[in-house]
Amino acid sequence: MCKEMNVDLTSKANLFPRNLRRAHDAAMEHARTLRELKWLRERRKDAQGMDAAWEEHRAAVEKRYGFTADGITIRVPEKMEELIDEGNAMHNCVGTYVRRVASGRTIVVFIRTEDTDERLGTMEIAADGTHIVQARAAFNADLPQDVQAFVDKFEAEKINPIGMAG
Repeated sequence: MCKEMNVDLTSKANLFPRNLRRAHDAAMEHARTLRELKWLRERRKDAQGMDAAWEEHRAAVEKRYGFTADGITIRVPEKMEELIDEGNAMHNCVGTYVRRVASGRTIVVFIRTEDTDERLGTMEIAADGTHIVQARAAFNADLPQDVQAFVDKFEAEKINPIGMAG
């Protein structure tokens, strides 16, 4: 682990720390952080590679699912990296959906305040547009009542007409 982190093993302080348990725990935390950063960099690189595929679907998604009501709006991600940012900020797994969204196997949109773009929720819509798969607040919590009311309006206007016709 020390070699992985490029710790100077010729240093006496590194070889014989005063508190071995504390030094070990700190090294473990550092190693975990490095692995997470590496994973995140790889995810971001992967997401950037998916942007071309996403661009083929994005305009249609924006046209079909653009919606604003009661000071809340639907925002379609411009780049796949935004899914990773959303997952990190909302503490959910949407950052792992990059390939599915870019390829059109599912649709993910962000629920935001209209004026400040504050994150209110993340919504997944079935690729065929017939139903909402999930709509969740931060930490996968239920949406607040006003945001759920917005999602219900969105569903009535944007989803149900497709589901009934399909």
